[in-house]
Amino acid sequence: LDDSIGHTHTCVEHKTALLALRKTLDPKKRKVAEGAATTVDLSNVSHSSLKRYKKHYDIDVPAGSSKQEYSAAVAQHFPTIQVNEAKDLLAFITHVENIKKRALDSSGGL
Repeated sequence: LDDSIGHTHTCVEHKTALLALRKTLDPKKRKVAEGAATTVDLSNVSHSSLKRYKKHYDIDVPAGSSKQEYSAAVAQHFPTIQVNEAKDLLAFITHVENIKKRALDSSGGL
């Protein structure tokens, strides 16, 4: 969020921008080239994070596997996850706005 903006609610200007973003992220309107490769660089992801991902999604990785083996399994699974980009992005923005608002409220506000 832009800290130079002096408000914590979503104003008309930002709502309009978010609605436009929602339209651009509409999966029905977005086309992905057939055969397009989706790669994920997991080199900076910790071994423990990969293990949590494996546990959360119940991926078949033998116990005691190396970080590289976990990375390969997660990289193979990651593109299969269905994501509603518009919904998730708006939820994230709302979450950040709420955190910022709570921080302002607890510090005495504007």
